[in-house]
Amino acid sequence: MGRRPPEAWTVAPPGWPGAVRYNAGVLPRVAPLILLVMAALACVGRADPAPAPPARTPAAAARPPRTPTYAAIGASDTVGVGTDDPTHQGWVYVLHDKMPAGMRLVNLGISGALLQNALAKELPGAVAAQPAIVTVWNVVNDLNARVFLSRYEDDLTRLISALVRDTDARIYVGNVPDLTQVPLYQQRDPQELTAEIQRWNAAVARAAAHFPDRVYPVDLYAHSAELALHKEYVAGDNFHPSVEGHRRLAEVFWDAIQESGGVPQ
Repeated sequence: MGRRPPEAWTVAPPGWPGAVRYNAGVLPRVAPLILLVMAALACVGRADPAPAPPARTPAAAARPPRTPTYAAIGASDTVGVGTDDPTHQGWVYVLHDKMPAGMRLVNLGISGALLQNALAKELPGAVAAQPAIVTVWNVVNDLNARVFLSRYEDDLTRLISALVRDTDARIYVGNVPDLTQVPLYQQRDPQELTAEIQRWNAAVARAAAHFPDRVYPVDLYAHSAELALHKEYVAGDNFHPSVEGHRRLAEVFWDAIQESGGVPQ
């Protein structure tokens, strides 16, 4: 007798739409594959839904407006040395008094500071204060210490650049006054000293010129005639400004602020 051909089996798993006919002779070989496919399809059908997106959080409350601030960078003159009451008679404080009511003052001056010290120790506080006005008068100590002029100019450019980049402030930079009129320098050759002052003031002007409409030079040297006429502008130490000298310094800086549009509101 010949063998009976293998029977055809019908495989229809519960719930599976339609039946599939398989030859019984090959079923043992393909059954495992069929079961894997069916399991995969069943998993697809039971896939967990995608997680819902996180709920929107309410918008952060608007920050209150910053208090308008004036920050001063400098050395002993900025501190108020030469007066009887530095926190009232120093030029920075007198200048602050001319500003609109409510203007905050952050005086960062350090007696004896060179500009490199101001760059390291005063600049960070000025940036943190986010001021509307900054004054920078830190040059005479460097001249006296014979700091390389190229180093000073680079440091001043870096300081101003950081203030321009990291704040919205208007920046007012004072230069070297006519030291030939200051008693401490009477032993210096006036022509030689004048030439040196001019070199330093040219460096200050170059650094400020990189940032037009944000940086305003305050030309203290232009007031040389006043120093010649008003010896009382120099304090008893023959170097620092006196009370009258501080008052006049504040007026000169205030004039520069007014000429450039006044204190930003």
